[in-house]
Formats: sequence, C-alpha cells, structure tokens
Amino acid sequence: VLFLRGQFTMEDVQATALILKVYAGVLLFNSCSRIWMTSFYARKNTWYPAVCVAVGLLVHIGLAPVLMARWELLGLVGASLIASAVNATLLFVGTGVHGWGCRLKNLWQSLLKFLLSGTGLILVVQLYRELPLLESKSLRAVLLFVLITGAAACYLGLAALLRCEEVFRIRQLFQRESGARPLRKE
Repeated sequence: VLFLRGQFTMEDVQATALILKVYAGVLLFNSCSRIWMTSFYARKNTWYPAVCVAVGLLVHIGLAPVLMARWELLGLVGASLIASAVNATLLFVGTGVHGWGCRLKNLWQSLLKFLLSGTGLILVVQLYRELPLLESKSLRAVLLFVLITGAAACYLGLAALLRCEEVFRIRQLFQRESGARPLRKE
C-alpha cells in the first residue's frame, strides 16, 4: 500500500499513512511504558503495572466502539493511542508516587533534544511530497529509501549536535562492534 503497488489507489495510500502516523504515537507511549514497567519490576512491584495495564485496557474497550463508529479503523487506532497514553501516564505518575521518580529537569531536557531531532527527521521526510511523481515505481522506491536514510542521518546528526547521551552510546556500540577506534566524548 505504501508504495502504491497493485490495486491500491492514492486514497488507500493516504489512509494508510494517516493510520501509521497515529500508530507512531502508540509506539512512543508503549516504549515509555515498557521502560517504566521495568523500573517497577526491579523494585519487585508487579501489582502497579498490572493495574495500569488493566486501566488502559478498560479505556480501550470503552473508547474503541465509540471511535470506530465514527472513524472506523482510524478510530480503533485512536483508541489504542489514548489507552497507551493513559497507561504511560499512570506509570510515570506512579514512579513519583512511589518515591523514586526521575528528575523532571533531565527528562524535559532529553525530550526537548529528541523533539528537535525528530523535527529535523520529519522535515526531511516531508521532502517526499515535493518530489515529482515519477512513473517508474522502482525509481520512486529508491528515492524513498534515500530519503528515509537521509532523514535518519539528519536525526542522528541533530541528536549528536545537541549532545544526546544516547547517540554517543550508540556510536560507541557501533565502533566497538566494528573494531574501529572509539571517539572521545566531547
């Protein structure tokens, strides 16, 4: 569907793209939830994450039929997004309630850095809309691959420029695995 192959129309591609955009938010919240759940498990607290997941599930069960009646598949994904956000929020709030929450200043700094890096990625990906519609599907696929690779490079470059600790660690891992000499931390 994404590469407009087969019997798919441009409307199908746009609908799929919209669903993937919403689902990207689900992935973000689920990723945060997985991290925060692990911190509860490390403290041998398994009941609180289970309650958070149950609340998220109930939110999804309650919202999905309502949203699907109006927006069909997009409503289902939207209900998943809201349920994931509720779950992640409850877990995040729970870390503070249980007395071992993260330092909010550091969290906001990291979020801002990744938001700025993500904005660069999004801007590069938006260039795809500006490319002329090519008749050759294989050439379009190659251009899309190049654009996605460029977007990833833009993201990593901006994150490195903003001195995101995680990017430095990823770079160290790649250098260690490839046998290259490590870069010094700036």
